[in-house]
Amino acid sequence: MNRSNLSLAFEVDSGNLSSQMNASISTLTYSYETPVSFSFSKGNLVGNYSTTMTAQDLGLKSGIYYLTVSVVTSEVVVSRIFEVRVT
Repeated sequence: MNRSNLSLAFEVDSGNLSSQMNASISTLTYSYETPVSFSFSKGNLVGNYSTTMTAQDLGLKSGIYYLTVSVVTSEVVVSRIFEVRVT
């Protein structure tokens, strides 16, 4: 992420369950409410779907952060963690 936008594409299979996607960013010691804005092209669907997450940097300082992206259903939460380097 270069003090701009980061986009990631995801393939989701939630079976017959409704799912919702969310994201958060943190360091090893601190979780941020802001300065990153997340949006998903599709984020509340049932079954198989593709979605693109866009993260807009609203003022992160240079450093290493951890981006957690989760798909939440009524039965399970699946999360993936990505290392993000802000320069």
